[in-house]
Amino acid sequence: VSAAAFQKSRACRIKVCVRLRPLIPRERGQSCCIEVLDQKRVVVRPEGGDEPTNFVFDRVYSSVQSDDANYASQETLMKELGGDMVTNLFKGFSTCMFAYGQTGAGKTHTVLGGKGEHR
Repeated sequence: VSAAAFQKSRACRIKVCVRLRPLIPRERGQSCCIEVLDQKRVVVRPEGGDEPTNFVFDRVYSSVQSDDANYASQETLMKELGGDMVTNLFKGFSTCMFAYGQTGAGKTHTVLGGKGEHR
């Protein structure tokens, strides 16, 4: 595959995605400041009545509740993100998944999954 052909493909761009991790036991039953509007948008509603902020991403993955119709499992992420990365890697192109966030934000869960999930 030539570099020109690769650049025309849909896989040749940076994708910015967000994944909401499952709640940990101490968070269950509390109100959540992040609301998933659809597969591309979230709204953050800060405590204290400050103005909500809307964010748009290439894809929003919610793994908060496994009974949610739009629940994103490790399999979902691998199919939607990992497949293109592996394909392009085998074609000789560099790939990278960058997980960013504060301690406890869910970086390890996003990359490796939780207990009992297919890794």
